[in-house]
Amino acid sequence: MGAADWIAIVLIAFAVFCAVYFMIKNKKCGKGCSGCPYSGECSRKSKKEER
Repeated sequence: MGAADWIAIVLIAFAVFCAVYFMIKNKKCGKGCSGCPYSGECSRKSKKEER
C-alpha cells in the first residue's frame, strides 16, 4: 500500500469518528435523531415521558 492509500484510510477513519462523536453528543443533549428537524419534539419521546 502506498502513501495515498494510507492517507485515504486515515481520512475515512476520521470522518467515521467525527460522525460517531456528533451522534453521541446529540444523544447526550436530548436529541434523538440527529438528522431529523423535529428531533426534540418526537412523538416517541413524548410517549416515553408519559409513562
